[in-house]
Amino acid sequence: MTAPGASAVLDLRGVAKSYRRGGARSLRERFTGSAGRAVRVDVLHDVDLTVHRGEVVGVVGRNGGGKSTLLRVAGGLTAPSAGTVRRSAAVSGLLALGAATAGGLSGADNAVTAAVLAGLDPAQARARLGAIGEFAELDAATLAEPVRTYSDGMRLRLAFAAAAVTDPDLLLVDEVLAVGDMAFQEKCLTHVETLRRRGCAVLVASHVMPHLRRLATRAVWLRAGTVHAAGPAPVVLDAYERSLDERAGPPRPLGDGGFRKGDGRVRLTAVGCTGADGAEGAVERGGALAVVLDYERADDGRTPPVARAHFGVSLRRVGEQAAVVDLTTEASGAGAVALRGAGRTTLVLDRLDLAPGEYWVDAGVYADDWEVPHDYRWDSVRVVVLGPPGSGPVQPPHTWSTGPRPG
Repeated sequence: MTAPGASAVLDLRGVAKSYRRGGARSLRERFTGSAGRAVRVDVLHDVDLTVHRGEVVGVVGRNGGGKSTLLRVAGGLTAPSAGTVRRSAAVSGLLALGAATAGGLSGADNAVTAAVLAGLDPAQARARLGAIGEFAELDAATLAEPVRTYSDGMRLRLAFAAAAVTDPDLLLVDEVLAVGDMAFQEKCLTHVETLRRRGCAVLVASHVMPHLRRLATRAVWLRAGTVHAAGPAPVVLDAYERSLDERAGPPRPLGDGGFRKGDGRVRLTAVGCTGADGAEGAVERGGALAVVLDYERADDGRTPPVARAHFGVSLRRVGEQAAVVDLTTEASGAGAVALRGAGRTTLVLDRLDLAPGEYWVDAGVYADDWEVPHDYRWDSVRVVVLGPPGSGPVQPPHTWSTGPRPG
């Protein structure tokens, strides 16, 4: 890792973290001896990490590998069992985005509380309320309502805005780097880029590789609580993704075209796309698109059936490799989905502002720890975006105007 220096805003040296699990939880259990024996669980081991101003450090690794604990230690929410943590910056954190708001309080109260926790005094926090509401796309009347009345998307937008718009020196993000629909996700990513250019340091744990590849300057791969690899983001992320591919096995052809890979513990039995007018495999530019994933869970009687899994959908232009849309249930705030023996998961894109043309719709269902795909299908389902030709892969809503120059 980069050696500590004057520009370091976070420096961890030899950090370890252990928890005590089990043992007596009451006086009765203590005196009757009915409690099980306490066990010490080691989560982090001898972690060195330095984050400097103006850089984004991505943290990858399987769930349970220590990523969330690392961010909690970095943010001061829990003390290390060994080692040192030095911070020289105001910290703003998104350490549990789905639970980052209090339902009984108004959106405004939640936003002000988050800003105070990020290091602002109450007057400064209240002064930022307008900017938070504007970023989250929530008006004053909505901010006055209790958060329990908000949709999941509104909660997520408020949580991200409250953490990011406070101009932190160090931003910590656990799992969800960009939230909401495609337009708001782009807004989140652009804002993180702006923070980095201003000199903010960002430490982010995420499974969403396109986001990390776009933003991260360095990356750390945690495996079983230790730093397995660290260095330039492209090198570390490539190595991490290669390890996932190796576990997924070789590609296998599909009977109707395309390929799949995965361990087969959950299989996608069908992938379908429908536009707002009910047209199969076609959507007007700017229209809504529903992607339906039917799945079946394997049960061989030898291993427990998969209880929860992540779903993902990406779109890329036919003939190109880079995805222009890449969404997962985790990145959208839903997390891993509880599975039935057979079921259906549906993704609805409220508006698809892509340039007209043909796109591959690739889909996957992934293990709860993201270490292996159960089933990933690509080059098998197409959707046609209809409309007048345009330049560029994305066609956001826009207007042109012309007139005399002011003054």
